[in-house]
Amino acid sequence: MDGNHDIQREQPYHKRTQCEVHREIYRDLKRRGISESDPVITKLRDAYDMGKKLNNKLRQYRYNYDDQWWEDNKLAGGEISDADDDQSDDYEITGTPV
Repeated sequence: MDGNHDIQREQPYHKRTQCEVHREIYRDLKRRGISESDPVITKLRDAYDMGKKLNNKLRQYRYNYDDQWWEDNKLAGGEISDADDDQSDDYEITGTPV
């Protein structure tokens, strides 16, 4: 473990999301020269999409959204990228909580 990870663990107010961790892994792999066609990147993208789907399915249950909302929003939430200022966890999801 690097020192940065230890510092974040000691600061409980800093909550990292699953998608944020996926983006960190993606950026680390890109910095190491791993190509987009590498199977590890493909699996990481799959895991990122699964996380987005899970988050949005839980939102559907919590706010009692209908199945059409799910179809429209299951992949909402941004893309995995190597941009350090990517704030894709600021979800753009349609609908208003009931």
